[in-house]
Amino acid sequence: SAMDIFDVVRCAVLLDMNGSVRVAGSYGIPSSVAQSLRLSYGSGLMRWFEENACLFDRVANANATDAVKEMQVLGGRLAVPFLSTGRVCGAFVVGEKASGCEYTFEERELLSVVSRCASAAFEKAREYRDTSNHRSRLDRILANITSGVVTVLPNKTVAMMNQQAERILQVRAVDVLGRSVQQLGSGFADIVLRTLADGKPRLRQEIHDPALKAMVGLSATPMGPEGVVVIFSK
Repeated sequence: SAMDIFDVVRCAVLLDMNGSVRVAGSYGIPSSVAQSLRLSYGSGLMRWFEENACLFDRVANANATDAVKEMQVLGGRLAVPFLSTGRVCGAFVVGEKASGCEYTFEERELLSVVSRCASAAFEKAREYRDTSNHRSRLDRILANITSGVVTVLPNKTVAMMNQQAERILQVRAVDVLGRSVQQLGSGFADIVLRTLADGKPRLRQEIHDPALKAMVGLSATPMGPEGVVVIFSK
């Protein structure tokens, strides 16, 4: 923990919560301060981080009076920013060392490493959240499309299919996802494989699927490194 690594008497994690920065977790800081403190991006420590994005030392940066006042409220001596998409989204604050000793150069460097690692974690979390939200929106759209939609990766495996595709092809997504496109029938696979091979779209193709005893009209569109997307209906 930070208390053990840096031998601090107090520390705090500050995070952006709907536009204002609050104490998300702390040690050695009065609960009344932790619960009531709100930092703004318009001034003080957060403004300083947006302009400098590096370690803040309450003593060395004494001329940044607004930031120093906020650090004093927190009982902080050093602070490092958390960044996401290049913007400040919080900070890690540590107080004086319990031993009374000064922070060494190596300890200051370690704090900067903590800042970079935490920022990378926030960035990954944001990317995951954005991807998850995008996938949820896509799933809602595909669920309301009356045509079947299937995507096939360059390695010739099925990556995605909507409910209409399951109904038309009479297969379950759980049985074919990650498996060869041949699982969807030889006629279907033939068009997909030729599209993967030459990168040319195939529009309004008709195939007869003996298993379905029906004609299926489909269009296959190459998507570069994403593979091929196929839209079809009976």
